[in-house]
Amino acid sequence: MVLPKITDFSPATRLDVSNLKIPENIQLTDETFYIPQKVDLLLGCELFFEFIKADKIRLNDSRLILQDTCFGYIVAGSTEPIFQINNATSHCFLSRGMDTLDKTLRSFWEIENVT
Repeated sequence: MVLPKITDFSPATRLDVSNLKIPENIQLTDETFYIPQKVDLLLGCELFFEFIKADKIRLNDSRLILQDTCFGYIVAGSTEPIFQINNATSHCFLSRGMDTLDKTLRSFWEIENVT
């Protein structure tokens, strides 16, 4: 499926990476992963694990992991943002088929009409 926009910028705020010690021999897939920017590609889990390689590096003094993929290393985990935002937004979408969605919405409105 091709969409004009996958989600808002990721990460939501600029991350503080000043203390990260990424080994010089590591080629990241996105050298500017810490700067909010548009998401270019979102892989489903049925494909994602096809691209993962065995090598994984835990960065000392952080909650980040560098995971090797066929594209280069990706950064996973969490770090502190440079500044906090109060209006952080989370999005979740699950599509299971229109019949199920239609039944779920119908049930929701039936419950709403009762209350």
